[in-house]
Amino acid sequence: MLACEERRLPSSHAIENTAPLAIEEERRLFYVATTRAKDRLVLTIAQELFGSPAAGPSRFVAEAAL
Repeated sequence: MLACEERRLPSSHAIENTAPLAIEEERRLFYVATTRAKDRLVLTIAQELFGSPAAGPSRFVAEAAL
């Protein structure tokens, strides 16, 4: 999975959205994407985006590690 950075997954739009289900929908999409892996799952996290530091790993990655 590409772009597992905060503000990309969940998107900044979902984070800023006042609807409580906005982030939950993206969490479900993350779950579906990760559980579809057959043999191996590779997550990528950028350290820099467009010349600026990235926001760090997605909160979903940390939740999945629990």
